[in-house]
Amino acid sequence: MICNNCKQSYDDSLNACPYCGAVKMPTAESAAPQQSPQPQQNQQAYTAYQQQPYGQVPQVQTAPPAKGPATTSLVCGIIAIVLGCLVPIAGIILGIIAVVTGNKAKRILPPEQRGSANAGFICGIIGIVVAVIFWIINAVIISSLTSFLYY
Repeated sequence: MICNNCKQSYDDSLNACPYCGAVKMPTAESAAPQQSPQPQQNQQAYTAYQQQPYGQVPQVQTAPPAKGPATTSLVCGIIAIVLGCLVPIAGIILGIIAVVTGNKAKRILPPEQRGSANAGFICGIIGIVVAVIFWIINAVIISSLTSFLYY
């Protein structure tokens, strides 16, 4: 087809000239009503909601597992290390929480997403060990102070 505006030749299937953007003038052949693509879209939408053929399991999209337990484990493990030096009982409790939630997260998450769960698990163990060591140190200091005061 030849454009009436810029006189360039282009494909008949286009509705506008690719060179100047002029809209294609309707001819007698194209003036006939065309069939709208609406029924095809409705057909596609209808087939999306049809039942699965007999014997086939429908495909269910599952959401990726949440990383909440892994984050909880990591935060509790870090706090357990810090509080283990100051308040050993709080460090032990938070360390246990970190170890339990770290194990739970390692069971839930796929292998490539277990980094923070492993880190929280390890921090929980370190927090428990630090808290126990400081508890023993505090007990030794308190017993030596009481023995010094009485003698």
